[in-house]
Amino acid sequence: MAVYRLKPAIQGLYQTMRKMRTFLVGLATFSVVAAASAQFDGPAPVAWRFIQPTKVAPSGSPLVSGDSIYISVGGRVYAIDRATGNRRWQFPAVDPIEGTFKSAPIQAGDLLVASGDNKIIYGIDPAKGTNKWSYALPWNPLGQPVSVGKFIVQALTNNQLVCLDAATGVPVWDNPYRVLDGLASPNLAVYGNDVLYFTTRNELVALNVLNVGTSKPSDWRKQFGQLPPNATAVVWDENVYIYSGPYLVALNAISGSAKWQKPTPFTQLAFAPAVSPEGIFVTSTEGKSMIYSLDGEAKQRTPFDLGSGPVVRPTPVGSKYIIPTAKGALVLCDSSGNILWSYSVPPLAESIAATKSGNTGGGIGAGAAGNFGRGGRGGNTNSDADVPVTILASGVAVLTGQTLLVPMQDGSLIAFDKDLGVDLTPPDVKMLWPKPGDQINGQPPLEFSFKITDDASGVNDSTLAITVDGAPLTFEYKRDGTAHVVFSLTGKNKPLLDGRKDIVVTVKDWIGNEVKKHFSLSIDNTLAPLKKDNDNQNNGFGPGGRGRGGFGGGGAGAGD
Repeated sequence: MAVYRLKPAIQGLYQTMRKMRTFLVGLATFSVVAAASAQFDGPAPVAWRFIQPTKVAPSGSPLVSGDSIYISVGGRVYAIDRATGNRRWQFPAVDPIEGTFKSAPIQAGDLLVASGDNKIIYGIDPAKGTNKWSYALPWNPLGQPVSVGKFIVQALTNNQLVCLDAATGVPVWDNPYRVLDGLASPNLAVYGNDVLYFTTRNELVALNVLNVGTSKPSDWRKQFGQLPPNATAVVWDENVYIYSGPYLVALNAISGSAKWQKPTPFTQLAFAPAVSPEGIFVTSTEGKSMIYSLDGEAKQRTPFDLGSGPVVRPTPVGSKYIIPTAKGALVLCDSSGNILWSYSVPPLAESIAATKSGNTGGGIGAGAAGNFGRGGRGGNTNSDADVPVTILASGVAVLTGQTLLVPMQDGSLIAFDKDLGVDLTPPDVKMLWPKPGDQINGQPPLEFSFKITDDASGVNDSTLAITVDGAPLTFEYKRDGTAHVVFSLTGKNKPLLDGRKDIVVTVKDWIGNEVKKHFSLSIDNTLAPLKKDNDNQNNGFGPGGRGRGGFGGGGAGAGD
């Protein structure tokens, strides 16, 4: 286990979210304890990063209760201190279960409840992490259980639903409830005593858990012409919001009757809408997005672009929305669609160790300065193609107070907070190609490459500028943090004349820390043209270089 911290300490307890309007969504159902004034203005630095390396990406949102956070990773459930990211307990305490927890735990009454793919559902004491009860499921669990009053409902892969007493784990129904038309989605939602599920006949059904075994177990059914894969119903106030084809639909949660439906400009919508008092955020699989009012009126004339499609469902964070994208960025936008922050989540040493081993060409840096680094390679020993550039989110983000929690596919949980986190250093800028101080030919083919990183609050690439002798250069900035300048006879970046050249890279992070880094080259056009050796470029990590230190303790990694 590793925890990466920048600043400790925050005090105060939080009132339950029952004092707010709440929404419970499918298998991402969770109980969040947050202040009614919960707000994430962003940008914010990383406060800490808890990690349990895993090859099985966990799903579901972290569960926040008081000053504890509960997550599932691999074969264990963990309790984490909300202020510091330190582990409080793990369940099981000794050996993990013979399987994995593929969804996050939920809160049901006074217990945590988590389902393992070992066909066992567990009731766990949230204070001590001890097992209060366990129940052997008749079939494999399908997604996350949901809490319905004093009961728990778990979907099974054989199209059945099981209902247990949350306090004892004893079955409530005489037999599992069979969904004759089949479950079309693993995502369950809850309204009152109703469990909402989708069938393969494109129906949304409200099953009353108290009426199972009677002649009328369902409170209502709603038929749709089209539903997305793994459809999710979002319950907000007295309404249920879903997608049907290109339409955003609002239903009455009590009766299932349609309140309104609005066409969106998208042919394929992604995940479920994010609903808050500020409106309804919808996005396409390509990352084109719109925000609608709660009565279905569009707030923008045309869609705005996130830069990439979402990888999990967007989350309301106060008056704004956070969207984890398929390019590994966490994008924050306001209710008008303005992008306020974009943070690319870097891999940690543990992340790489879980996906790759045996790279004899370079060292792993995990030391001071709050940044992950790794040494360059001394030759073509191993390919870095399988090393992740960024880490994707694995579950829906959660806001508690002003702390943003995001679970990641490497088994880590990141906390962003303006008070808990400290970012006093600007981005780190390195010139990868050519080597600073080299004497080179200034004619095409010629390319400059730079590596720009800031793991605390992220690189604000809109502030990036590159000049040579004061003249601005055009460049391409990529999601791996590299900026590339290409010189040509016909492009904007013309060939360089003889003499010493001063290259300046200026950039800020999202907190506003600025760096202006100078590099020099000597141009001699009588030399042979410089050719970039892609095979030995090592993804921009110079031969024999040293990686910058990372979160936690330790030194920089040295390349061979």
